[in-house]
Amino acid sequence: MTHFSQQDNFSVAARVLGALFYYAPESAEAAPLVAVLTRDGWETQWPLPEASLAPLVTAFQAQSEETRAQAWQRLFVGPWALPSPPWGSVWLDRESVLFGDSTLALRQWDARERHSV
Repeated sequence: MTHFSQQDNFSVAARVLGALFYYAPESAEAAPLVAVLTRDGWETQWPLPEASLAPLVTAFQAQSEETRAQAWQRLFVGPWALPSPPWGSVWLDRESVLFGDSTLALRQWDARERHSV
């Protein structure tokens, strides 16, 4: 059995979650992750106690009237106010605030990219 450090575990978890937030669920990047997370047993491989993941397992396997693609669009893309808006990094901001320069730069980039699509 391979043992990974806590840093390795955190890195993998952050990359998986980052991809799920960034890419549409049906994209080439996220679709394999979505497929794994909607099957039984993935929680045994995740670097957290299975008991703490039980609500996520249930949520990932639940059926909804809204498709995953629709939910992702509503949460992260819009067109209206986003329940899960993107923001910049406290560590990248000169004043170390969450909604500072890095957030404004991210929003400007996002607005620019949406217009070009």
